[in-house]
Amino acid sequence: MEGINCELVDPRPQASSVLDAARFCLEQGWVPIPVRRATEEPLHWDWRCNRPTEDDLEELFAGDCGIAVINGKPSGGLVCVDLVCEEAAVLGSIMLPFTEVVTGDERRPRTRLWYVCPEMDATDFTDPVTGERYVTVHGNGSISLIGPSVGPSGSPHDALDDCPAEVEAAELSDSLEKISNAVAYLRGHRFTGSPVKAAGGGGRIGSDRDLPDLERYPVRDRIMRARSYLDKLPPEHRFDAMDVVVLRAAYAVVWGFAVPITATHELLVDFLLRKFVNARWEQGADDDWLREVVLDAVAIRHPKPRGWMLTADAPEPRPEVIS
Repeated sequence: MEGINCELVDPRPQASSVLDAARFCLEQGWVPIPVRRATEEPLHWDWRCNRPTEDDLEELFAGDCGIAVINGKPSGGLVCVDLVCEEAAVLGSIMLPFTEVVTGDERRPRTRLWYVCPEMDATDFTDPVTGERYVTVHGNGSISLIGPSVGPSGSPHDALDDCPAEVEAAELSDSLEKISNAVAYLRGHRFTGSPVKAAGGGGRIGSDRDLPDLERYPVRDRIMRARSYLDKLPPEHRFDAMDVVVLRAAYAVVWGFAVPITATHELLVDFLLRKFVNARWEQGADDDWLREVVLDAVAIRHPKPRGWMLTADAPEPRPEVIS
């Protein structure tokens, strides 16, 4: 997926050894288990009922092994939300409840968010057409590889070294369902779950109307058309109009031209700097604001199918008033 690089540098120190990581887990009330190196395969068949003590750790984690943690109730409700696809990784960083513990590896940095949620079971959120996983929840009945273990991809995982946020299962499930629906929308599918709503309320996005055949329009072509459309908009001198103008631009790019969400972000940064006279861009705070604008544009009800501006010359689409 085209777009911004969402990688953040995590300066926190990592566990120096598997044994150190196991001791930290035990201190937090989490159940560590040894796994075969570069796999998520437990070394012992009875891992589900294994509850090691401090005295067991040196023997359990001797040799060239990795470490995983048992999720769910055995570890006080520990849950790992794995943002598998790129769209989910971007949306999850905005839409999931905040937690201090965010891990990953070199290949997929900051894609695992950790929570304490005892009632959350292990589950997958998948593409309604292809079956591809968007998000995997490692909850009750599952294990998760943690650092400094090396994963199957060959990249070392980040260690757990802080306390995850406590969340209610209903809140976490609702956020995950919204992310899954938004990813389905971005891939041109109809929704199978609950509607995603704009801030302040709103209606279902992704209607039952037939969508244009987006496969006829490569993403690069959609981006070029959207950029051409934005170029034709006049410069804006009134900063008090920025929110409305940028929301309308985002709405046209996301809905009218069916541009992926991260590419939309890049287009709008360029649009802001060129169309708002004397505009300055504050990396970080303004990025967060613009992502919220894009998500609002994603969630607003639309009068026509996604991609409708690709098929004909059309006036600027405007968001409907949300009651």
